[in-house]
Amino acid sequence: MRKLILLVALASSCGRTPFELIADAGVADAGVREAPIFVFTGSGCPDAGTEQDLTPLQFDGIALVKFRATEECSGAGGEWLIGTEVGSTRDLFVGQHACYFQPAALRGSSTERFAVVRYMQTAALFMTPAGWCLTRPDGGEPVSSDVKNIAWGVYATEAGAREAYERLR
Repeated sequence: MRKLILLVALASSCGRTPFELIADAGVADAGVREAPIFVFTGSGCPDAGTEQDLTPLQFDGIALVKFRATEECSGAGGEWLIGTEVGSTRDLFVGQHACYFQPAALRGSSTERFAVVRYMQTAALFMTPAGWCLTRPDGGEPVSSDVKNIAWGVYATEAGAREAYERLR
């Protein structure tokens, strides 16, 4: 009863009903942003990073990428993230021969996921090794890209990745 009296007093002081205050509290929660579940930094065999690593500097680009975690079929193996920029034909990838960096939640999963990738545009063309089962979504290989990765932020949901992409670009 005491809480109801306080709520009514608070509401009457600003001309709003308790129900409007409760509704507004729900709106504030809707603005909570999703943090990446994993962040990787570097363009070869990546290291663990932080969300701050996704923040672009003056000449960096940001891409929303639909990707799959995959393994190469070479003798030594190696883990890769290979995807395509949403709304584009640009391929992006990170990984390296004999490199193992994927957390268990990504390893061996064929699930398509979403990431925000911070990159540096280059004049060079980077390619994955041919014949090691590293393919684009259309099945073609090798995969090539004209960017150097700075950081990959992997999100639990497409909506979380899209929100981060919009906020960072």
